[in-house]
Amino acid sequence: MANTDICQDLELPQILREQLNILYSQVPATACDNCGHCCQLSEEERKRGWVTMYPLYALEYLNILEFVRTQLPEGRREELLRFHEEWPLRCPFRDDSLPGCIIYPVRPLVCRTYGVLGPEEIEEAVRRFGGGMPAGWIETFRRWEGSLVCPRVRVLEPEKLPSYMEGRIHFRYMTLLEKLNERVCLPQEDRREEFRRISGRERVIRWTWGGFNALVRSPDGWFREEFPGYWRTSSLAR
Repeated sequence: MANTDICQDLELPQILREQLNILYSQVPATACDNCGHCCQLSEEERKRGWVTMYPLYALEYLNILEFVRTQLPEGRREELLRFHEEWPLRCPFRDDSLPGCIIYPVRPLVCRTYGVLGPEEIEEAVRRFGGGMPAGWIETFRRWEGSLVCPRVRVLEPEKLPSYMEGRIHFRYMTLLEKLNERVCLPQEDRREEFRRISGRERVIRWTWGGFNALVRSPDGWFREEFPGYWRTSSLAR
């Protein structure tokens, strides 16, 4: 798929970038063994519904897009901007020849929270901050955080853990991210009417890097002719 630069309409306002970074700063910093397990899937894992770097919210996509356009070498930049596979087995930002993630400074919330809580911290969060919460919410918290446990991750800012645990069990980070995301509308204006006709929707709230690229970075001709089929077979757009 050839690339047409339409990014002049796809810039995240500075105030939203600042608010997004404030949210990110509340997540304890971590280090790991750089095994890359969280960046790739087996076919069996994909069949069970696992996805790399997902959910990716629209404002996070724009934040990463700016970094890719301005900070990465031309060859790698163009490769990433043309990438439109919705559900890859391997995150397109994983590079085994480097420390790992080539967009690490702007990685999304789902990557930042991976491995922060272990089984003991999950249960501590339930004991300390789960009082009065519906049982279904507690179970959702346990199941979601349990899927992010990684024994290879080390927390570098343990002083942030109590407030982080409270925020996670009450879903505050996701709520704030969704609130910020309300101020971003993708696709861009010149594709909105066509997208509404194709999908019956006004916008995409969260998707994957490849999905958003197909939505906003594809050439106009491809969008008109090929995107309807791409959308019909997509599974992850919300």
